[in-house]
Amino acid sequence: MALSNEAFGQIMREYEIRLRDRSDLIEERRKEVYSAIPELASIDKDIAARGREQLAGLLSEGSHSSGSSTKYHDYIESQISRKSALMSEHGYPADYLDPPFECEDCHDTGFIGHEKCHCLRQRILDMSYKQQPLMAQLEGAEFDDFLLDYYPADRYDKSTGVSSRERATQALQDARTYAEDPGDHSGNFVIYGTPGSGKTFLSCCIGNALRKQGHTVVYQTAGRLFELMSDHTFRRDSRQDSSRYSDIFDCDLLIIDDLGTELTNSYTQGALFDLLNYRMIAGRDTIVSTNLSMQEILDTYTGRIFSRMLERYNWLHLFGADVRIIKSTGDSVKSRGTDRP
Repeated sequence: MALSNEAFGQIMREYEIRLRDRSDLIEERRKEVYSAIPELASIDKDIAARGREQLAGLLSEGSHSSGSSTKYHDYIESQISRKSALMSEHGYPADYLDPPFECEDCHDTGFIGHEKCHCLRQRILDMSYKQQPLMAQLEGAEFDDFLLDYYPADRYDKSTGVSSRERATQALQDARTYAEDPGDHSGNFVIYGTPGSGKTFLSCCIGNALRKQGHTVVYQTAGRLFELMSDHTFRRDSRQDSSRYSDIFDCDLLIIDDLGTELTNSYTQGALFDLLNYRMIAGRDTIVSTNLSMQEILDTYTGRIFSRMLERYNWLHLFGADVRIIKSTGDSVKSRGTDRP
């Protein structure tokens, strides 16, 4: 996702600060353990001296042999083991002088080789969308705030006889299961149901959970999504900034909110199919939320779009009282009547 040079520089300074803080912490801890265990300082000095001798030997033509290299490495290993034993004897954890990085994959550099690490890509996404209310909503969404009390236990889906509470309970369980281990579970979801029933919030809970794990997440309303795709296709000037377009294809999780509110035409039909199909083939997960029923999705979109969703997506149905109204009025879901078939 495109950022100004200034914004990207700010992000990279954050990585520099991480590394500097870790280096300062290591130095502070080293002074501490040297004071508590003077022998450690002697061991480290000896290891450094042996290293210089080994390097000198490598640079001196004809003075290096495989035997001396093996002897050197064996010696270093024995000294490292001695250090670990001493620290353990004095109550220090094994990694006390090697604290973990915030990102163990890139060691807080932002890059793995020449490629951006997932943590850097997500940081870029976060900053790019910082001013967008929807992204802020995603960042604050937590599963613990998805309250089942808002879903009446005495309101039923007439076609199945399943209650609103039962549907919400199952939806929350499926969402949590995926978010806890996205690599082992399908993350393609259609979350559908009545307006205000928590579809957007549940989508955001999943997205926020994955974002915290270091996955790249993009959240777009359907209208904005198709506007972005249309601009990329038909407006030459918009192609100068193609990163936002590529992000919707390449991010780990794409959330498409309010499908069905966009202007539906032959272009959006084709663009949606291409996007969903590409992401399925690439093994990238997609969440679609919509107020449309299954029949309305079939009536609104092409059969091949519906069949892809039906075959490859988990369908979560939320319905019942409008959660937003309940929250704003302080009303209760109790005693709101039944409509059991």
